[in-house]
Amino acid sequence: MTAVYQTIAAAQAATITEPRCYLMDRKAYMVKAGTNPSHALKFQSVGGQWWEPEWHGEALVEWGGAVVGDDEANAIDNRTAIQNVINYVEFKGGGTVTFGPGIYCSNGLVVDEPGVVLRGCRPTDTWRPSEGGDMHGTILRVISTGGDGIRLKASECDVVNIAIYSGEERAAMPYGGTRNGIRLEADDSPGMRVTSATLHNVLVRDQPGNGVMFAGLGVSNTMSHVTAIANKGHGILFDGGDHTARVNKDRPGIIEVVQARTTDNDGHGICVGHPSTGTNGTVPYRVNLVNCEAYRNAKSASVRHQASNHYLVGENITMDHCAASGYTTDELKPNPDLSALWLAGVDIRVEGNRLLSSKNPIVRIGSVSGLTNRDIRIAGNRSINNGDPADYFVQVSTGGPTTYGLMVLDNGGDGGGDGYTNLLQTVSPVTGLVTVESDGVWRFDHVEVNRTLTFKMAEATAAQLASATSAINTVGKYKSKLCFVTTANAFVVAAGNGPSASWRYSDGSIAYNPS
Repeated sequence: MTAVYQTIAAAQAATITEPRCYLMDRKAYMVKAGTNPSHALKFQSVGGQWWEPEWHGEALVEWGGAVVGDDEANAIDNRTAIQNVINYVEFKGGGTVTFGPGIYCSNGLVVDEPGVVLRGCRPTDTWRPSEGGDMHGTILRVISTGGDGIRLKASECDVVNIAIYSGEERAAMPYGGTRNGIRLEADDSPGMRVTSATLHNVLVRDQPGNGVMFAGLGVSNTMSHVTAIANKGHGILFDGGDHTARVNKDRPGIIEVVQARTTDNDGHGICVGHPSTGTNGTVPYRVNLVNCEAYRNAKSASVRHQASNHYLVGENITMDHCAASGYTTDELKPNPDLSALWLAGVDIRVEGNRLLSSKNPIVRIGSVSGLTNRDIRIAGNRSINNGDPADYFVQVSTGGPTTYGLMVLDNGGDGGGDGYTNLLQTVSPVTGLVTVESDGVWRFDHVEVNRTLTFKMAEATAAQLASATSAINTVGKYKSKLCFVTTANAFVVAAGNGPSASWRYSDGSIAYNPS
């Protein structure tokens, strides 16, 4: 037998003889508890009997008294109600907190214990109340001016099928690195970490901080189908703790990002690392970006680290089958002058992507203090020609250290032709450079070299040398140790330095002698 009550107040005023009861306003079946439970989802009926929710691994947010609103004017703060349900699930050792469709106003939620899943009804990708979007999803409207919408401080926690946006006062706040939509960061103590967390079908927009932020030590975290729109920080950020001024900074790593979309963020679309990561030992590692889309990001020079859509600094970073644009709607910089990518670090792979051209180089290789640039491969990418081609597809930027092992292979145009004029510009030294154009011909005629370079390459075969028909006649303009004779399909090496150097084939015969 089950007693039914309209409200929890009615049940508190009743003498309940049945072994269980149902609270209509809480959508909860309640069972007898032997003693006073140490959680907030309880009540005491007449006669002193304690009751708590019947537990089967899932708790509705209504169990705590959460109220669903149907428009942006709803300002009822559900934080305490929802937080009580989260705490109850933690008390039970983990489980699912379920949100129904509609708008839930809240001042920020925190998950402290492992094994908690926050699950809603999937929102549309661009939903915003003023746009009259789909009301069937779960929308968390954050009405506080400080703090995060959701913070995961423990491992093995998930956020699924939830949209997060800001109330009017929060959306009007200036940029703040700790006012994020979702923040994955453990307490600031040695060894504390967030591992095996998952974000799936999540939309975050209009936050005064970052859309999603991973900060500090974390391993094996996954994001899929995550959208970050119009946030005043970065769309998605992976950081060792610089943004939140952690005392115990550490490396986030083994991160998978699949089918994420970032657009119209003031910071970078995806930001991996921080300008100080090389010196404080917090460089991210093993970050894999797959089939992600980014455009119109890096709108604010005061937020972004570099003039680029994405900022990728770390070790073992892969960007595969993604689309990124160097264009922006920055009111202070109306011209399309952003790079699609800015890279620095060790073992970085940018392969098979679609990159929109801009007036700056499409891909920039820069430098971070204390971090070596080594083994960078940029291959099989396609650039779009919108009638405003970039000067260079790849630029090794000014002022950096030597880059060891750079491969720029099989990159080309898409549709109307190349989205760049020259393949590569090396302003800082490069050792171990290989370039191959999209037609498969090895060449350097699209390369401008401004510093002395030493290349490690196989020399041309005898058959290639025999077919030489012309030599380099602009050797004085360059300071490279090796150049390529395009018509001969052969390499020549400088015997000496500067404009007086002669150029020779591998058998020692002279290809060009300025004297």
